[in-house]
Amino acid sequence: MSAIRLHYRDVATVEHVTAAQETVTRHPDTIALVHRGHYRNAALVCPCGCGDVLVLNLDRNVDTTFWNLRLHESRLTLMPSVWRRDSCGAHFVLEENRVWWYGAQADTLETLPSNVERTLRAWWRRFRRKKR
Repeated sequence: MSAIRLHYRDVATVEHVTAAQETVTRHPDTIALVHRGHYRNAALVCPCGCGDVLVLNLDRNVDTTFWNLRLHESRLTLMPSVWRRDSCGAHFVLEENRVWWYGAQADTLETLPSNVERTLRAWWRRFRRKKR
């Protein structure tokens, strides 16, 4: 188990999930985006230090569980939060490559800044309205 990650240094774009998984395994400080016509997945090494490679769905046409991606000058934001309830328990938000922790990890680290909290709450309000 390695140290808790507070940020990711790079964002890479690849064409296939396997390439994304290989990229982040070789470069754990990188987030790999799968792009074929549009962004389909994001892959990253779990920032809790457990070493698991996470693959998150970005394509709302494939599944009802998806993350919204905002990418600006190699700075990536994903909404909503990532919560790994069934494994290591990591719960975090990625905002401009920065990891903001919830739960036990947040007790010893910086808390989510108010502007990120507002963005997350606004996202959830829009999401709930669309579900109705």
